[in-house]
Amino acid sequence: MKRSLKYGAASLCCLAALGAAIAPRITRTNLQTLEHSTDFSFENVLKEDPMSILGSTRAVYLEGYGVVFSAEVELVPRLTPNPFRPPFTREEITRNKETKRTRVSFLKDHMRNMLVDYATKLETIPLTENIALAVSIPYSKVEDAAGMPRQIVMSAPRKALIEAKAGRGQSMSATLKMQEFF
Repeated sequence: MKRSLKYGAASLCCLAALGAAIAPRITRTNLQTLEHSTDFSFENVLKEDPMSILGSTRAVYLEGYGVVFSAEVELVPRLTPNPFRPPFTREEITRNKETKRTRVSFLKDHMRNMLVDYATKLETIPLTENIALAVSIPYSKVEDAAGMPRQIVMSAPRKALIEAKAGRGQSMSATLKMQEFF
């Protein structure tokens, strides 16, 4: 009995040592680098009237699924109400909505490009796993947010993104999954 316990304990120690020796597919440092580049990309995509990151982008690797990036982006920060400016008029609210609608379309294109960029930089992630990007869009109480997405989520297998960049395989629209939450 004691001998089998010793062998069992030794076996567990060996398994633990082997588990500790297996390197993760991606390190936290690698993810942090991509998080910072995502923030920079959102804030600098429109030089004349930049978008604003609310908080920092976060990324997580999920074994068997892939990497998920999450960000919150204020599409038009200059249009955010504040106590030092007069309330928005109806015309301004309508104009703000149209500006945001245009920016949402631009944001979707930019998100697609970012996914392709991630796929090439995440070389240690298996080709069968996914790359996903979720962007939340805040709206103030005075805005007309009817019909506007509050979150956009895009994902695709890493292999499909790499092939799309190279001009091979199916088109990006055939493999990219996009969901909008209102």
